[in-house]
Amino acid sequence: MKKKLHPQPVFFIFFFISLLLATPSRLSPQSSEFSHLNQAEAQRKREAFMKAALAYQGTPYIRGGNSKAGIDCSGLVCRAGEEALDVKLPRTVLSLEQYAEKIPESEREPGDLVFFNTTGRISHVGIYIGNGEFVHSASDGPKTGVIISNLSENYWNRTYRFSARILPAVEPERLVQSSDGSFHKRGSPALIDTGSSSRSSSSKTTKTHPAYDGKTFRFDVRGTALWDFTGDRIPVRGATASATAHWVKGVHFFPGITTGFTWDSRQEIISMPFYVSLTSPGGFSFFLGAQLIFYSGQEGSKDFFFPGIIGASWTSKAKTVGPLNIAFYQSMEYIIIPEETDKSEKLPHGFRLATGLTFSFLK
Repeated sequence: MKKKLHPQPVFFIFFFISLLLATPSRLSPQSSEFSHLNQAEAQRKREAFMKAALAYQGTPYIRGGNSKAGIDCSGLVCRAGEEALDVKLPRTVLSLEQYAEKIPESEREPGDLVFFNTTGRISHVGIYIGNGEFVHSASDGPKTGVIISNLSENYWNRTYRFSARILPAVEPERLVQSSDGSFHKRGSPALIDTGSSSRSSSSKTTKTHPAYDGKTFRFDVRGTALWDFTGDRIPVRGATASATAHWVKGVHFFPGITTGFTWDSRQEIISMPFYVSLTSPGGFSFFLGAQLIFYSGQEGSKDFFFPGIIGASWTSKAKTVGPLNIAFYQSMEYIIIPEETDKSEKLPHGFRLATGLTFSFLK
């Protein structure tokens, strides 16, 4: 005889599942402690929220930080919420995204949040302060820490995804920003000074990655070891020393040209490579070019032919040491060298890897 399942445990299981499903996954600000605010109160809250965030200008960026000793982007929003709104906002960018109410750009007002995808997902947040500007804590670029940026700048325009609201709208008279950088309602005197009175009411558009703001070239000097895995041989097959000049002004992907010297024991050559490249801000690069061969122990052709080298590389995020930025470099490349006696035949061992360090500086 089968044993009957007691009904009480089943009931309680379904009861707790129902409670979990009924619990809202995010708190809508329109039904939260802010929903009762009238427009005047909402305006004061927005004003205080922005002012609290702006008070952190100049604070350095520290991941996970939440004080004037160091703060990250979501930490800035949380601190401004605690100090100005007396609420504990979610601590991470993703939880702030879930908490806030998404709104169209046409309804965005000073005091709303702006979200960005800088890493392949929503990963950065700032507080919109009007006139296309937002205050945030930047982790990369020529200026880091709590700064004011503009949504018209190419990098932020490209990575911007949406705006969201945690405070009720101030309609029909939204907050606007005057030319001296202060906030006010239309027809009313200024309310807050953002500390940006020296900026023009129309911010200059930057058409480049923020790390290269105001720069034209990036120069890389690189040293690498060449290696592969071919049977019983030692993996190291040679070395390179090269220099690259990248154009970084007004573009987001950086064209470059490289030359240097290479010694490759597998192909028994000493050569000078010349190639062009296109590099992304994340450090990924594709390159294609030729090489001038000074010596070939395997009777390889010394003709200058194209393509003679093709490959892809990745350069890590740089660490700053004095005036230099030092980064790890790794590439996969294929070298094409026809035999001198038969131009249809290629020397063996054309595939190789290069690992080393890159030293960069901007001009």
